[in-house]
Amino acid sequence: MENKKPVSLSRDFDEHWSVFSTVAIPRKKIEEADSFLGPAINIYRDKKVFLLDAGCGNCVHAEALKNHSFSDGSLFVGLDISLLGIRSVKRRIPDWFLVNADIAKLPFVDNGFDIVLSFGVLGYVDDPKRSFNELCRVVKRGGLLGIWLSPRKKSIARNIFNAARMLCKLTGSRGTRIIANFIVPL
Repeated sequence: MENKKPVSLSRDFDEHWSVFSTVAIPRKKIEEADSFLGPAINIYRDKKVFLLDAGCGNCVHAEALKNHSFSDGSLFVGLDISLLGIRSVKRRIPDWFLVNADIAKLPFVDNGFDIVLSFGVLGYVDDPKRSFNELCRVVKRGGLLGIWLSPRKKSIARNIFNAARMLCKLTGSRGTRIIANFIVPL
């Protein structure tokens, strides 16, 4: 099943990944991905898991998951709107099933994944609500949905977000939890 992708988004992200496809993923970025995946790893360690990384880009989450064990029969799927992005990571993560599709029209059955994650994607799609609903549609009842949003560049929200990140680093895990609990409802 082939999804029609908005030409501008596909082209924009092809351009983006043409620059970054040959660059090694920085260790710090892999550590951040590992931290983001922490709750899912703790729950599903050594178990069979079906995971979808919607908007996988350079597949940093695949790199982070290499250091963790899951049962045989686990399925890891990376989806991205950029065909160039998908092609550029294919050799690096041969164990993942990679799909070129639009996050707003996921080509998967309802309730098919134990874990669905989307890191920094929803802020860049044409229809965030529809894309979010698609992510919810494909995660199993009782499964995990992990979403991380980044405000668009050069905005007041971005400056506030960066200030919050700095405070989190200064205050450690306890401060981070307090800050996150304050920010999330907003």
